[in-house]
Amino acid sequence: MVFLKRGILVPENTRCCSVHMYKRELTYEALEMIQPSKLDDLILNGDDVKNLMIDFRLTINSSKTFDFDNPSSLDDDTYKTITGLSRDNFHDVLGHLTTMNNSNVRSVRVALAVFLTKLRLGFSNRVLACLFHLKSKRTVSRIFHQVREALMKYFVPLNLGFQHITRDVVLNYHQTVIATELLTNEPDQIVLIADGTYLYCQKSSNNEFQRRTYSNHKHRHLIKPMIITASVSNIKVRGLRKIKRSNEC
Repeated sequence: MVFLKRGILVPENTRCCSVHMYKRELTYEALEMIQPSKLDDLILNGDDVKNLMIDFRLTINSSKTFDFDNPSSLDDDTYKTITGLSRDNFHDVLGHLTTMNNSNVRSVRVALAVFLTKLRLGFSNRVLACLFHLKSKRTVSRIFHQVREALMKYFVPLNLGFQHITRDVVLNYHQTVIATELLTNEPDQIVLIADGTYLYCQKSSNNEFQRRTYSNHKHRHLIKPMIITASVSNIKVRGLRKIKRSNEC
C-alpha cells in the first residue's frame, strides 16, 4: 500500500506503532508522514516481483470507490462533497447510532455514509450499491431503514424540533440583531420564520401516492413541507404535505 500510494518501498519486517494502523493497514495520516530515508537502486529477485504482483492484485480487488471503513482514508473535503458533512461532524452523528452493529454486509460507518450520500446527491439505490460495493439495491433500502430508525430515536430528539432547544438559547445564539430590531417590540421576543418549500421525490410504485404527489405546475412528483426556522440555523419541519393538500393548514 505504501508503494502504491507514495512510491516508497518499505523493507520486510519493518515495525510500526499500533496507533498508526487501522485494520492492519497504515492510516491516511501515517501514509502522508512517511519519507524515504535514502535513495538506493532497487534490486528485486523473482520472488520479490511475484510477491509485489500478488499484493497489487489483492489491493486492486479489495479497493473501494469510497472507503469509509478507514476513518482517515478520505480527507475533509471529500467527506463534505459526498456526505455534506465534515469528517468531524460525520463522526459526531456516527456516535448516535448506538443501536446499530457491524454486519458481514456493511459496517455502521458505511451505512451512515450511504444514507447521507443519498440525501446529499440523490443517487438511485442501484448507483449507491455500485459505489459502495453492496450486493443490491434491496440492501441499500434496508440500510436506509436501519439508519433512519436509529437517527430518529437517538439523534433527532437531541438536535431537531422544538423540544431540543430552549427559549434562552434561541434568543442568545439563533436570532440576528436585524430580526430583533425590525420584528419585535420587546427584547425577549422570538422571531420565527415559516415558509413552504418543495421536496422532489421519485415516482412511487404506489398508485395513490403517485397521483397525490404529482404537481401539474412543476410536472414532477413532490411534497411540500412547512419549514419553521429561527433567523439563524435552527430548522424545524412541520409535516410533509402531499402536493394535492398543499393549501391545507
